[in-house]
Amino acid sequence: LERRIEALRGEQRTDAMCKLAELYEDQLEDLGEAQRRYEATLAVDPSSVTALRGLDRVLNRTGRYRELLENLERQIKLAATPRQRIKLLERVAGIHDEEFLDHGKAAETFERILEIDPAHEATLSALVRHYRALDRWEDVAALYERHLKIATDPARQIELILSLGRVLLEHIGAPERAGQAYERVLVIDAEHKGALEALAS
Repeated sequence: LERRIEALRGEQRTDAMCKLAELYEDQLEDLGEAQRRYEATLAVDPSSVTALRGLDRVLNRTGRYRELLENLERQIKLAATPRQRIKLLERVAGIHDEEFLDHGKAAETFERILEIDPAHEATLSALVRHYRALDRWEDVAALYERHLKIATDPARQIELILSLGRVLLEHIGAPERAGQAYERVLVIDAEHKGALEALAS
């Protein structure tokens, strides 16, 4: 393969370079050399998705998360479809959340997903948790409202409205707005015990 690479040019050369890197990665279990080989491929062709994905695997296995974030951002720029970009952004958000415990960066990344797909349900739910951790309560309320626009199941709608009411009452200090939220529950279920009790208190 080394000898072939020297003789090849263009896409054929980068393909062969990736094959050699994969050999170090999978067969020889030499992740350091595999990383060096993938990086050499990217030096020749910065847009090689195969090399980026290979380097992604190596960085993930070796726990080099800062470099992995840079790699994922490069993959996002080259992603062919919105769905691919969303999948990659979900991974970026997960790294900020789980490896660096950075709610701010995770929230920013989830916001980027909503720019691509404003009705992405998993992102709306995930973003609530990060906004709560950041004490961004008006943003939490706005997310519940946004989620309500796409929720079709009455039980889910009630759950979201009750959560909205609690945020308005306990964190924003807006009892009038909270009352309006609980009244919306009664439009769906006139006998809802939790909403009736909340309005009574």
